Amino acid sequence: MGKIIRIRLSESDYEKVAGIAKATNKGISTFAKEILLSGVKQELKDTQLLNKLIQKIENLSDSQPQTQPVQQLQSERLEELRNLIFAVYLVARNTLLNSSIPEATKHSLMSFFDRHEREVFGSTLYELFGLKKSE
Repeated sequence: MGKIIRIRLSESDYEKVAGIAKATNKGISTFAKEILLSGVKQELKDTQLLNKLIQKIENLSDSQPQTQPVQQLQSERLEELRNLIFAVYLVARNTLLNSSIPEATKHSLMSFFDRHEREVFGSTLYELFGLKKSE
């Protein structure tokens, strides 16, 4: 014979459960049992998946040959990110300098960008790429 589980619900929670059970043409006990078992099964699946993930992570940290490709991949991703940031910087720089802001502001911005580029790249972007600077 099966075991009995008793649960207490607030009046409002009971009404919700009873409403859903009625909508699915099931008794409250049957509905509660199905939901409970479904939750337990899902919890077991999640626990098994988590254990598998933990094992894989432990195996990755134990094996040295795999760290080199991971480091190489991280280095490649970092280089892609630098290129993306550089492209965004160029777009922002050129958008500001080609906008309809006052000439004095443009001149100040160009001086700022030139000074910053010399610090970071050793020369301005216009000099690096051989572009003609329009003033």
